[in-house]
Amino acid sequence: MSATPSAVPPASGESPQAKLSAMQRIIGVFTSPGETFADIARAPSWIAAFIFLTITGFAISATLAQRVDWKEASRKQIEKSKFAQSQFERLPEDQRERAYENQARQAKVMRYVRGCVGSVLLIFIMGGIYLAAFKIGGLGIALKFKNARAIVSHAYLPLGIKELLGIPIVLLKDPSAIDPENFIASNLAALLPGDAPLWQVALGGSVDLFTFWCMALLAIGFSAFNPKKMPFGKAIAIVICVYAIFVAFGLGMAVIFG
Repeated sequence: MSATPSAVPPASGESPQAKLSAMQRIIGVFTSPGETFADIARAPSWIAAFIFLTITGFAISATLAQRVDWKEASRKQIEKSKFAQSQFERLPEDQRERAYENQARQAKVMRYVRGCVGSVLLIFIMGGIYLAAFKIGGLGIALKFKNARAIVSHAYLPLGIKELLGIPIVLLKDPSAIDPENFIASNLAALLPGDAPLWQVALGGSVDLFTFWCMALLAIGFSAFNPKKMPFGKAIAIVICVYAIFVAFGLGMAVIFG
């Protein structure tokens, strides 16, 4: 995986032309990311990557919505949180069962919603966050939101591969054994016992193969925008800092509500 981009986007008035088609860019992210992100830096685009992520995201979400035993999944999730468990234990038995059923219905509906709008929210929110992070870390490099959005949309393409791999796994698994948040067991949380505390699940979930793949692509992508001011080493350091903040926040919430 090449981490050295070959070109810098020109500062001339004319809009530079992309050398790669939208499909070539999607394939190139996996086969030659340095060259691909250099092309994206010359002519930013994001629609094709967004469509790919939306299709794969909705496909896995619909599969999970139909296959997961959501009542059991909700029960397991509540049991991992002492805070949530204490709230449920105060309810009479009949109300508790209805609460589990309501929770299950809501989780199933939210899975469809996530499949429909998850990709666009991911691209726009993370595009804005990384735009701010690289503006600050890059000491005012001429990065625009369209650049950040294009880089982020393509850097998160491995999530689409994860979702495609997850579909047959989910279809073959016993519904009660499916973890909707870790459906292909790609992180360390899969190795924890079922009664592991929430903070351990959050920490284990942060050590994820596909997440690290995306982080490497983010660093390659933002370095491609301006290799002189933003070498790969500096770019990966900024990406790691942003990720560390998210992990720390997630751990803090898990400790508070776990």
